[in-house]
Amino acid sequence: MTIRLVGSDDLPEAAERRAVEDIAAYLEAGALHPRIALRLPLERIAEAHEAVEGGQSGGRVILEID
Repeated sequence: MTIRLVGSDDLPEAAERRAVEDIAAYLEAGALHPRIALRLPLERIAEAHEAVEGGQSGGRVILEID
């Protein structure tokens, strides 16, 4: 599998919708295993941003929104 990352603003709306559907299907099938390094509540968004900017997180930084 090859994954090429692009900003969603680079895609026509239909292509973006299809990409979201495809990614969801791969996740549901267990074919994608994203590395989640850090989960933080929205109140700690500044810390999340620093982790992303620092590039030392070792995976995705997730904000949990109630």
